[in-house]
Amino acid sequence: MQVGVSTWYPADVTGGLDADVASFLARLTTPPTTERAALYNTFIVDLKAAGVWDKLDILYLMAAADSQAARLNLKSSSFTLNTLNSPTFTTDRGYNGDGVASYLNTTLNPNVGGPYQFSLNSATVGIWINQTSGGTDAYDFGNVDGGNNLKASLRTHRLNNTCVAILNSASSAAPASTSPLGLTTVTRTDGTEFKVFRDSGILAQPAIASDVVGNIMYFGARATTTAAGGYSTRRYPAFFMGGGLTNVEVGALYTALSTYLTAVGGN
Repeated sequence: MQVGVSTWYPADVTGGLDADVASFLARLTTPPTTERAALYNTFIVDLKAAGVWDKLDILYLMAAADSQAARLNLKSSSFTLNTLNSPTFTTDRGYNGDGVASYLNTTLNPNVGGPYQFSLNSATVGIWINQTSGGTDAYDFGNVDGGNNLKASLRTHRLNNTCVAILNSASSAAPASTSPLGLTTVTRTDGTEFKVFRDSGILAQPAIASDVVGNIMYFGARATTTAAGGYSTRRYPAFFMGGGLTNVEVGALYTALSTYLTAVGGN
């Protein structure tokens, strides 16, 4: 396949592509360019080689050619993003909210359906930010238990230059963070601690035990039992959620995302 020759991806999407890539491309309303199809293929094949792909439940590349592609879950046909109160989509850059009412709902509740890779003692949530309006205490993602207590949430950058993260726990870590830009990943591989990464480096590794798994995951805001709150204006080109990742796997996921986002101008 020669990149850049044809504007449209050929009708036979199986030729030379990974089967999961072909399945995803078949769900696109507008066929991708051959160049974009190759980028998706490299991205997914690299995640498989690193052992990351099978550990994910949802993966959105919102730095996409159109809003329909941005809302699709690459991992499966389930959990297409819901956009609430008109967050802004920018081609090849992602979605951002208005800081007042708009946000995105993954529709994934780890306690309903499944089984999921995301579980009490094996869990990961990650989000990439490529534009920010400045210092803010807004939430980048969040879910709560039935009592409205945060159980998985992230504020990548607070006004006091900290990053506040919670993962299936009753308390949080608050490492130093002077900027929200880049990839922040929160991951747990056991019941005794979780880790917070910025890009591929560890920001914190708190000894905080797991207690319960929260409900529906929002991003660009946090969930409550009745609505959303803590709305963000940051722009998000990528989001993922799944089982716990090792340090090496977090690094591989960061590299694969960086390669894709660099190619489309979304990082």
